[in-house]
Amino acid sequence: MSINLKKTYFFLPTLDTPPPPSGPLRLGTLLMSPSQSGTPLNPDSSHNLNPITTTKTSVTYSTTSQHTAAFSLLNSFLSVLSGLGANLSLSHSSSASKTFTFQTLETLEFSPSLDFLQSAVNSAPAAVDYLAKSRFRKRVYVITGLKIARGAQMSSVRQRAGNVEVGVNVDGAAAGMPVGVGVDVAPGWGSEESGGFGWSDDFVFAFRVRRVKVSRAGEVSRLEEYTRGAMYEDGVKGARKTEVAVKGEEEDEGVGLSELGFERDVASGVSGIGDEEVVWVA
Repeated sequence: MSINLKKTYFFLPTLDTPPPPSGPLRLGTLLMSPSQSGTPLNPDSSHNLNPITTTKTSVTYSTTSQHTAAFSLLNSFLSVLSGLGANLSLSHSSSASKTFTFQTLETLEFSPSLDFLQSAVNSAPAAVDYLAKSRFRKRVYVITGLKIARGAQMSSVRQRAGNVEVGVNVDGAAAGMPVGVGVDVAPGWGSEESGGFGWSDDFVFAFRVRRVKVSRAGEVSRLEEYTRGAMYEDGVKGARKTEVAVKGEEEDEGVGLSELGFERDVASGVSGIGDEEVVWVA
């Protein structure tokens, strides 16, 4: 039986966020959106939780993306009138790859209750102010999962290349000459950048969220899984969306669980034998 994994975790913009308790992100942290993990709404919160903890060893995660583009312009109209023709061709390609290796990748997850979320919102003035300014039309997001990298190594390579081809030709027949002359110029360029590190302090590699709706009365009225834009795979595709609605509130259009890859031409997968897990995007 094949297992299709879905993307449920979001990457952080840097690899420098310490894990709890010293770092700013914890289980139960409230965010304005998954893309704003650097500005939590309750940075000083401290919750006495009993999360589910799992640990994987010798984990490798890699990504590869590629882009190609080409453009051509042929001017044959002038060739008919004067015997002079020209063409212009542009091409560009780029690729980027990253490979992470972790001695251990620890996952912390919990499932918040409505009472927990109500207390978290009420005790976060920044969250209440953020919701009030939008007349409670906006949502907040609660972190329900963290992936903590320990003993990390990383390497990356970025390559770029381009080419410009310019051609001019003269048809001698149009000028009463039995010959034609043409000139083609095709300069190109390329660059490569690489980097990495051989060891790192522990850091938060990715996080998972649920979306929280708060009514105008200030009451938490809905909680649902949110994966739009998630990049890291965890769990099984097709798993039921977790949602809790209270007080008979009408359903609005839910967020689709579309998985967005790094690039349009990127494929991904996971395999593991024993304690070793290998995740790839190629």
